[in-house]
Amino acid sequence: MSLREVSGSLLPEGIHSTLNLVTVQFETDFYISKSGFAIEFSSSVATACRDPGVPMNGTRNGDGREPGDTVTILCDPGYELQGEMKITCIQVENRYYWQPSPPVCIAPCGGNLTGSSGFILSPNYPHPYPHSKDCDWLIAVNSDYVLSLAFISFSIEPNYDFLYIYDGSDTNSNLIGSFQDSKLPERIESSSNTMHLAFRSDGSVSYTGFHLEYKAKLRESCFDPGSVMNGTRLGSDYKLGSTVTFYCEPGYVLQGYSTLTCIMGDDGRPGWNRALPGCQAPCGSRSTGSEGTVLSPNYPRNYTVGHSCVYAISVPREF
Repeated sequence: MSLREVSGSLLPEGIHSTLNLVTVQFETDFYISKSGFAIEFSSSVATACRDPGVPMNGTRNGDGREPGDTVTILCDPGYELQGEMKITCIQVENRYYWQPSPPVCIAPCGGNLTGSSGFILSPNYPHPYPHSKDCDWLIAVNSDYVLSLAFISFSIEPNYDFLYIYDGSDTNSNLIGSFQDSKLPERIESSSNTMHLAFRSDGSVSYTGFHLEYKAKLRESCFDPGSVMNGTRLGSDYKLGSTVTFYCEPGYVLQGYSTLTCIMGDDGRPGWNRALPGCQAPCGSRSTGSEGTVLSPNYPRNYTVGHSCVYAISVPREF
């Protein structure tokens, strides 16, 4: 049974065994080495369970150490519990120990976040993050909200380790930014209710990493209205009061209103004042320009049956 796994430069808390035998295993990689460690040990006759301690990045409720006493462990925001939340002091003959073993709180490598606010930490934070890690976080909140992301702490190896932030649910979404130095924005906002973060570390040097906070906030703009088949759109600002205008390609006729305005709806949410228009190839038309386009109805889709379409083209007499 593993009592604890430690790394980094912060001094770990004391460790107590439940048996008369302890094995210490030390592992190193092929890159950087430090000054190492010095451990002092002592023995004693057990009369109660040892103090389970307070986990780093967590809190403890309960101080009893007699058989039957329970202790509850809670992790700080952004950390995940590794083990069971509640542990109980057990006596078996002359042995006293916690069942199950006291848990630890770690910063995970990626995850899905759905709360209205929260924290994202690099793995093992505040210890240096591991080498060769690919960590992805997805933040998804109610569709009436957008996301605001703030940098509390940021320190990763420049030019070799990167944090990518995307405005959407995956890495195919628009890239907001690639961060790997100290020049950071005060705040990042999404245009929708999802945000994707991707952290990539290389195989050697590690820094302390990052500590980010996100919050959901009510939308103050409309969603992207999208595009129209066989047409183009002018306007890319979706804030309240902004407009977007649609134009059809030659040979097509606009169905609906060409201009949409972002307004505050009766439900208190931003929305477009009209439905998205369409561009349709008509059955018959009259053209007077010196050049133009004639399309069969519904082109490039199949034309409808049972129709007779007449296209009248008139140009000046000298042509």
